[in-house]
Amino acid sequence: MYEWVEGHADAYKGRKLTLKERLNVRCDALAKEALMDALYSRSFISSDFPFETVRVKLGPRKVTKSLRPSILHHSSRRIAKQVFGFGPRGSKIINEEQFELIYWDIFPRVLKKFPSSFRDWLSKTVTGCCGINHFLSYWKPGVRDVCPSCKYPGETIMHITRCPEAGRTTIFYEMVTDLEQWMADNYTPSTITEMVSTYLRNRGTESMSSRLTPHSHFFALASAFDFLGWRCLLEGRIPTLLVQEMHNHLANTPSRIGALDWAAGFVERLLRITHRQWQYRNSVVHYKVDGLTQDEHEAVISRFEELLQIDPSQLLSKHRHLFESLDFEDLGNASAVTKQYWIYSVESALAAAAHHRHSRRRSHDALTDTCEVQSLRDSPAPILHSAPAPHLPCELGIRYKKRRMK
Repeated sequence: MYEWVEGHADAYKGRKLTLKERLNVRCDALAKEALMDALYSRSFISSDFPFETVRVKLGPRKVTKSLRPSILHHSSRRIAKQVFGFGPRGSKIINEEQFELIYWDIFPRVLKKFPSSFRDWLSKTVTGCCGINHFLSYWKPGVRDVCPSCKYPGETIMHITRCPEAGRTTIFYEMVTDLEQWMADNYTPSTITEMVSTYLRNRGTESMSSRLTPHSHFFALASAFDFLGWRCLLEGRIPTLLVQEMHNHLANTPSRIGALDWAAGFVERLLRITHRQWQYRNSVVHYKVDGLTQDEHEAVISRFEELLQIDPSQLLSKHRHLFESLDFEDLGNASAVTKQYWIYSVESALAAAAHHRHSRRRSHDALTDTCEVQSLRDSPAPILHSAPAPHLPCELGIRYKKRRMK
């Protein structure tokens, strides 16, 4: 005969427990102690219990939770291995050893804080399908494979977070400072804080483990970060060892957040660093002032400065007011639209002057041909003097020839 006893009755402070409830609390404590001893000693009993009619295993592990999320998690992990670098269609982002080091379970907790548009951007960035010029140059002839911010050739995924342009560098360092402050406010070990912030400020040019001795407690963690690399860190793929270290550390601090909440906040701020760089990059490419992007503004200014070097005498007299009666200082401070109107006017005046010169040249050539024909008509005809015909011997007949032969 079994009787239900409410679990965790000791969680209600000030409540007087019955004997059965006290025994249940004691059993919970002993079970937790036995489980922790098994974890440290790596000795476990078989998960196959007697009288089980159905057992479901996913790989070597037995399913002890709800089937639907367990099967979904197992299937998602298998697909992720194929997408990230395994199988015939793998993108070779990471290898199998790196995949097993990453704490993937943190992403559902992190991504639920962001809207669907952010998740779409992250998927495109991780898989390398975002609209960077390295890919756009393949199917758009007018796009060059250069960074729109620093003009460095080859705008790849790695370049997004490593662009040396002044504005993007300033924003990157500000975001790293915010991350460093958040880590300090949430009881992060100072060694981990300094290790991560220094690695980010150096843009991954110096490894984390290079600043630690092999006997350091965090050397293994730094080596795990180095093995995953720069791109994994800025895309939120952190090692499982970091979550384990923070779990052990936060248990001895007055922090009100656990290791999973800390890891979620850490990954969230790493993703925001990368997303802010992408936003800055797009502001250069797509953001418009006066209906023009930054590249179009630069093209207008370049053409404006080029036309200022033109000699007004090259234009027709009715168009020279574009240079003679104009305040170029005011025009230089005017909007891009005003500069465009002036550029179009000057280009039209240049075209009109070229057409006028071409018409005059054709008229001059036609007049020259007419004068030559008229002069030939008006000149007197040449006098032809007859010359005496040359004396040619004539045929005198057969009789004459016979006489000559005698």
